[in-house]
Amino acid sequence: MRYLFIFLMFPLVFVLLSYQAYQYYANNNYTVYTTKYVRVGEAEFLTEFADTEEQKRQGLMFRKTIGDKQAMLFTFSSPQKVSFWMKNTLIPLDILFFDSNKKLQQIYYNANPCVSMSCAIYTSKNSDIQYVLEIKAGQANRLGIKLSDRLSSL
Repeated sequence: MRYLFIFLMFPLVFVLLSYQAYQYYANNNYTVYTTKYVRVGEAEFLTEFADTEEQKRQGLMFRKTIGDKQAMLFTFSSPQKVSFWMKNTLIPLDILFFDSNKKLQQIYYNANPCVSMSCAIYTSKNSDIQYVLEIKAGQANRLGIKLSDRLSSL
């Protein structure tokens, strides 16, 4: 009888633990990104690639920190005007907009974090943007990143 009880309880415990693990990861917004190094001009960043729509929606939301040499790259299937909303982004960022030739066209310096519904929207001036790189606020100036610098993979 005791073995039957254990046999029947094991699946129940497994399901409950699996559900708790799912809720933990869902509530902590863990999204898996491809990571590799990219360069902007002479600056190098260990970069997470936001390629899927889910990854683009998640972005750097709820992150409490980002390293001086860390970044997130958003890739779009074709050149377009793009907008970034800082809702639930807890860290200030520099936002770099690149055209389809990977040439830096625009920089928003120190985009402010926002946890309210009335957050600033950072929109590209041009409609030919295909890549956007988010880095820690202040890094673009500190590392000498300037307009017309090129984005490249290492």
